[in-house]
Amino acid sequence: MSTIELRLPGNKGETIVDQKDANTNATLNGECCACPKSEAEQVQEEEERLFQIKFEDYLHDSVYIKR
Repeated sequence: MSTIELRLPGNKGETIVDQKDANTNATLNGECCACPKSEAEQVQEEEERLFQIKFEDYLHDSVYIKR
């Protein structure tokens, strides 16, 4: 496993750790993450992603009004 540490500009002491694992059979919190998602799960995730985008656009348009 390789670890990359990124420093954010302007944020002293804060770092982001990006861990990339070449092993596709690795576990995350005891759950296997190598299994492909079903088509229904993919569709649901896509709908949730699109809803989140629309919601954030609505908030942005409601809060930030150009003059």
